[in-house]
Amino acid sequence: EIALNLPEAREDLSKKLSRPPTIPELSAYLGKSEEDILEAMESGKNYNMHSLDQSVDAAKEEDKYEKINEYAQINEKGYEQFENADIFRSVMKQLTEDERKVFVARLLRNRSQRDVAKDLNVSQMTVSRMESNIKKKLKEEYFQ
Repeated sequence: EIALNLPEAREDLSKKLSRPPTIPELSAYLGKSEEDILEAMESGKNYNMHSLDQSVDAAKEEDKYEKINEYAQINEKGYEQFENADIFRSVMKQLTEDERKVFVARLLRNRSQRDVAKDLNVSQMTVSRMESNIKKKLKEEYFQ
């Protein structure tokens, strides 16, 4: 049961803390003992490959939590990129044609507001407002 909740707990805490959570932080978050967390991590270790030559027991006492966390958590960049691409696709569907053009020109091609406004035959203020709307939609989708 705990092992099934660990990935989501790690993800939530990682977002809140801007770093991987420690065993005590996971314990507090899930309302379980540190020993229970460690056992759950051990049972979930079958999903990850690590060197059989390394020993957590050989680590210094203060390094054990970090070593266990290293074994128990692998950050897959592919998943994050996939999630981000999904967010961008979802937001792009919500944008108007002009907002899509602003998004591509400003955020992907790094063009100035003035140049984009000239291309769209609108004011620079209009481009600025479109950018604000795009950012708002991205934030809403990301934190949903």
